[in-house]
Amino acid sequence: MTKQIFRAFALLLLPVLSGCLVTERPYTESRSYDVAFPAESGKNAVTLKRIRNLSGADRRFLVKKGSAQASSDEYSRWQLSPDQLLERAFLEYFPAQDSRVTASVVLTRFECDADQKEVRLVWQVNLSGNGRSREFRSSHAAAYTGSADDAAQAMNKCIGEALSHLDSEISRFLEEAK
Repeated sequence: MTKQIFRAFALLLLPVLSGCLVTERPYTESRSYDVAFPAESGKNAVTLKRIRNLSGADRRFLVKKGSAQASSDEYSRWQLSPDQLLERAFLEYFPAQDSRVTASVVLTRFECDADQKEVRLVWQVNLSGNGRSREFRSSHAAAYTGSADDAAQAMNKCIGEALSHLDSEISRFLEEAK
């Protein structure tokens, strides 16, 4: 009698167990990416007041599809949040000694666009010093193939371009003060 109950129970469990084995997703390893610091330093000294992140991105890669859809890539992550990555890159790039300029940054885009196959970094910067201030918007994009490795390299390129552009804007700001 117990053998019959055991067989019946095993036959009932067989479809359940096979369904779990068939529908299970393969293991995908999570990857973490960091910002590669620019090889050169900025020409101007500047003090960073703050970077505010309004991009919607956190440590997971933000992937845009279409005009209104965004999702987070669960398997591709930044080492730090975008504002912290940019702050660290900023501090590496710009010397802070004898700074006559202060910068406040609002990050509005830090994303991968799956349709356009490009990554985007957009920030708004307010420079102030000597009783003056100047605000500008800077937008940078770089192509990528769709892979997370390539997206990280493309974002590094955007960050380098953004820092270089900011250095030029600081030079212009200081020149206008003369």
